[in-house]
Amino acid sequence: MIPTLAPVPGSGAPCNDRSLRANLIGMKRWFGGLGRVARQTVVLGLISVLGCQRAELPLAERFDLPHTGPTAMSRVAEGYELKNRQIRIVIDEVDGRIVYWGSADGQRNLLGERGVSIALASLPASAPVGYVEKRDDQTWQYIGEDPQAHVGWRRIYCLEGLSLLATFIVQNTGDQPIDSSMTLRAHLADPGGRRIAQADLFTMQSTLGLVSIRGFRETPGMLPADAEPATLLSDRFQLQPGERYSFTTEWRIDPTFSGRQ
Repeated sequence: MIPTLAPVPGSGAPCNDRSLRANLIGMKRWFGGLGRVARQTVVLGLISVLGCQRAELPLAERFDLPHTGPTAMSRVAEGYELKNRQIRIVIDEVDGRIVYWGSADGQRNLLGERGVSIALASLPASAPVGYVEKRDDQTWQYIGEDPQAHVGWRRIYCLEGLSLLATFIVQNTGDQPIDSSMTLRAHLADPGGRRIAQADLFTMQSTLGLVSIRGFRETPGMLPADAEPATLLSDRFQLQPGERYSFTTEWRIDPTFSGRQ
């Protein structure tokens, strides 16, 4: 199991998951005030500047709440669910993957059968085994171990309005240093049209609205030329035995931009 967080490498401040989530909520509200074009093109590199100093906002002030209502949590046949009036998320109980991301009625999943996959460069391709537990009233937390790759995982999923805030924390549980990077890929049922694909940003038009997936990197990065759609790449990181690395992402469906264009 991965213990309570210590300072995350590269963050510049002692962080916990509540403060990371509060930073994301604050940035989301600020970007909500921009024009639509600006919201979709500005890269959210500000997380490394904000650090962990912003206080969590009162529930009534959160940007999407009037449209989405509060988040409900439940155990369902496919795994563990986060749901509000607009968005539904389901997390696999064994390996912690997102297997459903789409409409609240459960009928329009943006993901294909493989869901969202996570790979670590230079380490064996394998899947962790673990369990999901409740972290707070709108957050599921997955804790797993991958003995083949000698890593442990904590994956934290919080549904805030139209956005899923997902933090992926990997820990070196072996006895040798790790030099790697994290690759997240959403295996989409339909890659959609009018795509933007960068190492830290993917957007597309869908029947549910404008879809965006953002990764909060500290340095600029480039995707490989052969990268498939909806792929995010973390910064490169080095971990000594026992050390951890954290990659925070935002997964958003904005129904304001409904339909294909």
